[in-house]
Amino acid sequence: MTPVGVVLTAAGSIIAAAVRGAPVRLVLIVNSKPQFDLVGRPEVISVQQLKGKVIGISSRGGAVDLLTQLILTHHGVTPNKDATLIVIGTPEELATALRTGHIAACLLSPPRQLVLYREGFNKLAYSGDYLTSYPSGGIGATEEKIKSNPFEVLAFVRASLKGLQYYTQNRAESVDNISKYLGIKDPSLAGEVYDNHVSRLGEFSYLDEAWMRGAIDFTKKSLGVSKEIPPRQVFDFSFVEKALGRIKN
Repeated sequence: MTPVGVVLTAAGSIIAAAVRGAPVRLVLIVNSKPQFDLVGRPEVISVQQLKGKVIGISSRGGAVDLLTQLILTHHGVTPNKDATLIVIGTPEELATALRTGHIAACLLSPPRQLVLYREGFNKLAYSGDYLTSYPSGGIGATEEKIKSNPFEVLAFVRASLKGLQYYTQNRAESVDNISKYLGIKDPSLAGEVYDNHVSRLGEFSYLDEAWMRGAIDFTKKSLGVSKEIPPRQVFDFSFVEKALGRIKN
Protein backbone atom coordinates (compact mmCIF):
# COMPACT_ATOMS: atom_id res chain seq x y z
CA MET A 1 0.00 0.00 0.00
CA THR A 2 1.27 3.46 -0.90
CA PRO A 3 1.72 5.67 2.20
CA VAL A 4 -0.67 8.61 2.46
CA GLY A 5 1.11 11.69 1.12
CA VAL A 6 3.30 9.68 -1.28
CA VAL A 7 2.18 9.39 -4.90
CA LEU A 8 3.30 7.14 -7.75
CA THR A 9 2.86 9.25 -10.86
CA ALA A 10 4.13 10.62 -14.11
CA ALA A 11 7.04 12.70 -12.87
CA GLY A 12 6.17 15.54 -15.21
CA SER A 13 2.87 16.08 -13.39
CA ILE A 14 4.63 16.56 -10.05
CA ILE A 15 7.15 18.96 -11.60
CA ALA A 16 4.33 20.97 -13.18
CA ALA A 17 2.44 21.12 -9.87
CA ALA A 18 5.54 22.22 -7.97
CA VAL A 19 6.39 24.86 -10.58
CA ARG A 20 2.88 26.23 -10.11
CA GLY A 21 3.52 26.43 -6.36
CA ALA A 22 1.88 23.26 -5.03
CA PRO A 23 3.51 21.94 -1.82
CA VAL A 24 4.86 18.76 -3.40
CA ARG A 25 8.33 17.47 -4.24
CA LEU A 26 9.60 14.83 -6.62
CA VAL A 27 11.68 12.44 -4.51
CA LEU A 28 12.54 9.73 -7.06
CA ILE A 29 12.62 9.43 -10.84
CA VAL A 30 12.38 6.19 -12.80
CA ASN A 31 13.23 7.50 -16.27
CA SER A 32 15.39 10.61 -16.46
CA LYS A 33 15.49 10.55 -20.27
CA PRO A 34 12.56 10.77 -22.70
CA GLN A 35 11.22 7.57 -24.26
CA PHE A 36 9.82 9.08 -27.47
CA ASP A 37 10.98 8.38 -31.02
CA LEU A 38 9.98 10.53 -33.97
CA VAL A 39 8.44 7.93 -36.26
CA GLY A 40 7.99 8.55 -39.97
CA ARG A 41 6.00 6.83 -42.67
CA PRO A 42 7.85 4.26 -44.84
CA GLU A 43 8.56 6.82 -47.56
CA VAL A 44 10.07 9.30 -45.07
CA ILE A 45 13.63 8.42 -44.09
CA SER A 46 14.92 11.68 -42.59
CA VAL A 47 13.68 14.63 -40.55
CA GLN A 48 14.56 16.97 -43.42
CA GLN A 49 12.05 15.14 -45.63
CA LEU A 50 9.26 16.37 -43.35
CA LYS A 51 9.38 19.76 -45.05
CA GLY A 52 5.98 20.37 -46.61
CA LYS A 53 4.46 17.51 -44.60
CA VAL A 54 1.90 17.26 -41.77
CA ILE A 55 3.10 16.07 -38.35
CA GLY A 56 0.82 14.91 -35.55
CA ILE A 57 0.98 16.03 -31.92
CA SER A 58 -1.18 15.26 -28.89
CA SER A 59 -1.88 18.84 -27.78
CA ARG A 60 -0.68 22.41 -28.21
CA GLY A 61 2.10 23.48 -25.87
CA GLY A 62 2.49 20.06 -24.29
CA ALA A 63 5.65 17.98 -24.00
CA VAL A 64 5.07 16.14 -27.28
CA ASP A 65 4.54 19.43 -29.11
CA LEU A 66 7.69 21.00 -27.65
CA LEU A 67 9.85 17.93 -28.21
CA THR A 68 8.63 17.68 -31.80
CA GLN A 69 9.44 21.32 -32.43
CA LEU A 70 12.87 20.89 -30.82
CA ILE A 71 13.77 18.01 -33.13
CA LEU A 72 12.45 19.73 -36.24
CA THR A 73 14.29 22.97 -35.49
CA HIS A 74 17.54 21.11 -34.90
CA HIS A 75 17.30 19.70 -38.43
CA GLY A 76 16.46 23.00 -40.05
CA VAL A 77 12.72 22.40 -40.37
CA THR A 78 10.81 25.40 -39.00
CA PRO A 79 7.64 24.23 -37.17
CA ASN A 80 4.36 25.53 -38.65
CA LYS A 81 6.24 27.08 -41.55
CA ASP A 82 8.21 24.33 -43.25
CA ALA A 83 5.98 21.64 -41.75
CA THR A 84 2.47 21.75 -40.29
CA LEU A 85 1.80 20.47 -36.77
CA ILE A 86 -1.79 19.38 -36.10
CA VAL A 87 -3.42 18.05 -32.94
CA ILE A 88 -4.49 14.42 -33.34
CA GLY A 89 -4.96 13.23 -29.75
CA THR A 90 -3.92 10.10 -27.87
CA PRO A 91 -0.91 7.93 -28.78
CA GLU A 92 -3.31 5.35 -30.23
CA GLU A 93 -4.91 8.01 -32.41
CA LEU A 94 -1.50 9.27 -33.50
CA ALA A 95 -0.43 5.77 -34.52
CA THR A 96 -3.66 5.30 -36.48
CA ALA A 97 -3.23 8.65 -38.24
CA LEU A 98 0.32 7.64 -39.18
CA ARG A 99 -0.78 4.25 -40.55
CA THR A 100 -3.59 5.78 -42.61
CA GLY A 101 -1.36 8.47 -44.07
CA HIS A 102 -3.14 11.45 -42.50
CA ILE A 103 0.20 12.51 -41.01
CA ALA A 104 3.78 11.91 -42.11
CA ALA A 105 5.34 11.58 -38.66
CA CYS A 106 4.73 11.83 -34.92
CA LEU A 107 6.37 11.13 -31.57
CA LEU A 108 5.58 7.74 -30.06
CA SER A 109 6.86 5.76 -27.07
CA PRO A 110 7.12 1.98 -26.49
CA PRO A 111 5.65 -0.31 -27.50
CA ARG A 112 3.89 1.61 -30.29
CA GLN A 113 6.93 2.77 -32.23
CA LEU A 114 8.52 -0.69 -32.02
CA VAL A 115 5.41 -2.25 -33.53
CA LEU A 116 5.43 0.34 -36.32
CA TYR A 117 9.10 -0.34 -37.11
CA ARG A 118 8.13 -3.96 -37.75
CA GLU A 119 5.52 -2.69 -40.21
CA GLY A 120 8.07 -0.72 -42.22
CA PHE A 121 7.83 2.71 -40.59
CA ASN A 122 11.07 4.55 -39.88
CA LYS A 123 12.83 5.89 -36.82
CA LEU A 124 13.71 9.47 -37.72
CA ALA A 125 15.07 10.61 -34.35
CA TYR A 126 15.28 9.70 -30.68
CA SER A 127 14.13 12.62 -28.53
CA GLY A 128 16.71 11.88 -25.86
CA ASP A 129 19.43 12.96 -28.27
CA TYR A 130 17.93 16.46 -28.22
CA LEU A 131 16.72 16.78 -24.63
CA THR A 132 18.14 14.74 -21.75
CA SER A 133 16.27 16.48 -18.91
CA TYR A 134 12.89 14.83 -19.35
CA PRO A 135 11.55 12.62 -16.52
CA SER A 136 8.76 10.08 -16.67
CA GLY A 137 7.67 7.83 -13.86
CA GLY A 138 8.55 8.66 -10.30
CA ILE A 139 7.50 9.25 -6.73
CA GLY A 140 6.17 12.51 -5.41
CA ALA A 141 5.56 13.44 -1.79
CA THR A 142 3.86 16.34 -0.07
CA GLU A 143 5.92 18.75 2.01
CA GLU A 144 3.86 17.69 5.02
CA LYS A 145 4.72 14.03 4.48
CA ILE A 146 8.42 14.78 4.08
CA LYS A 147 8.47 16.77 7.32
CA SER A 148 6.18 14.59 9.42
CA ASN A 149 7.38 11.13 8.42
CA PRO A 150 10.69 11.21 6.52
CA PHE A 151 11.51 7.64 7.57
CA GLU A 152 8.47 6.31 5.72
CA VAL A 153 9.37 8.28 2.60
CA LEU A 154 12.94 6.95 2.80
CA ALA A 155 11.69 3.37 3.18
CA PHE A 156 9.42 3.79 0.18
CA VAL A 157 12.22 5.24 -1.95
CA ARG A 158 14.66 2.54 -0.84
CA ALA A 159 12.20 -0.22 -1.73
CA SER A 160 11.52 1.39 -5.11
CA LEU A 161 15.24 1.55 -5.90
CA LYS A 162 15.59 -2.13 -5.03
CA GLY A 163 12.72 -2.87 -7.39
CA LEU A 164 14.42 -0.92 -10.17
CA GLN A 165 17.67 -2.75 -9.52
CA TYR A 166 15.88 -6.11 -9.79
CA TYR A 167 14.20 -4.94 -13.00
CA THR A 168 17.47 -4.00 -14.69
CA GLN A 169 19.34 -7.11 -13.53
CA ASN A 170 16.71 -9.76 -14.25
CA ARG A 171 15.76 -9.52 -17.90
CA ALA A 172 13.73 -12.74 -18.26
CA GLU A 173 11.48 -12.02 -15.28
CA SER A 174 11.09 -8.37 -16.26
CA VAL A 175 10.20 -9.23 -19.86
CA ASP A 176 7.54 -11.61 -18.54
CA ASN A 177 6.12 -8.85 -16.33
CA ILE A 178 6.07 -6.44 -19.27
CA SER A 179 4.18 -9.02 -21.35
CA LYS A 180 1.54 -9.36 -18.66
CA TYR A 181 1.27 -5.66 -17.76
CA LEU A 182 1.10 -4.37 -21.34
CA GLY A 183 -0.74 -7.37 -22.75
CA ILE A 184 2.02 -8.12 -25.27
CA LYS A 185 1.63 -11.69 -26.51
CA ASP A 186 4.78 -11.69 -28.65
CA PRO A 187 7.78 -12.49 -26.36
CA SER A 188 10.28 -10.99 -28.80
CA LEU A 189 8.37 -7.68 -28.86
CA ALA A 190 8.23 -7.63 -25.06
CA GLY A 191 12.00 -8.18 -25.09
CA GLU A 192 12.45 -5.23 -27.46
CA VAL A 193 10.35 -3.03 -25.16
CA TYR A 194 12.50 -4.05 -22.18
CA ASP A 195 15.83 -3.51 -23.95
CA ASN A 196 14.69 -0.15 -25.30
CA HIS A 197 13.51 0.99 -21.87
CA VAL A 198 16.61 -0.12 -19.98
CA SER A 199 18.87 1.63 -22.49
CA ARG A 200 17.00 4.89 -21.85
CA LEU A 201 16.61 4.92 -18.07
CA GLY A 202 19.35 7.51 -17.61
CA GLU A 203 20.30 6.01 -14.23
CA PHE A 204 20.96 8.77 -11.66
CA SER A 205 21.68 11.68 -13.99
CA TYR A 206 18.73 13.47 -12.38
CA LEU A 207 20.77 14.02 -9.21
CA ASP A 208 22.82 16.62 -11.06
CA GLU A 209 21.63 20.22 -10.63
CA ALA A 210 22.07 20.95 -14.33
CA TRP A 211 19.60 18.14 -15.09
CA MET A 212 17.11 19.54 -12.56
CA ARG A 213 17.30 23.03 -14.02
CA GLY A 214 16.86 21.62 -17.51
CA ALA A 215 13.71 19.74 -16.47
CA ILE A 216 12.33 22.86 -14.77
CA ASP A 217 13.06 25.06 -17.79
CA PHE A 218 11.31 22.62 -20.13
CA THR A 219 8.27 22.52 -17.84
CA LYS A 220 8.22 26.31 -17.51
CA LYS A 221 8.14 26.61 -21.28
CA SER A 222 5.21 24.20 -21.56
CA LEU A 223 3.31 26.07 -18.84
CA GLY A 224 4.20 29.56 -20.02
CA VAL A 225 5.92 30.37 -16.72
CA SER A 226 8.73 32.93 -16.78
CA LYS A 227 9.73 33.40 -13.14
CA GLU A 228 12.78 31.71 -11.67
CA ILE A 229 12.05 28.37 -9.98
CA PRO A 230 14.81 26.99 -7.72
CA PRO A 231 15.34 23.20 -7.85
CA ARG A 232 14.57 22.89 -4.12
CA GLN A 233 10.99 24.01 -4.86
CA VAL A 234 10.52 21.00 -7.15
CA PHE A 235 12.90 18.23 -6.09
CA ASP A 236 14.06 16.56 -2.90
CA PHE A 237 16.46 13.81 -3.84
CA SER A 238 17.98 13.57 -0.38
CA PHE A 239 16.10 10.30 0.13
CA VAL A 240 17.73 8.82 -2.97
CA GLU A 241 21.12 10.03 -1.78
CA LYS A 242 20.52 8.41 1.61
CA ALA A 243 19.31 5.15 0.05
CA LEU A 244 22.44 5.04 -2.11
CA GLY A 245 24.63 5.69 0.92
CA ARG A 246 25.94 8.98 -0.45
CA ILE A 247 24.81 10.89 2.65
CA LYS A 248 24.09 9.65 6.16
CA ASN A 249 20.53 8.97 7.25
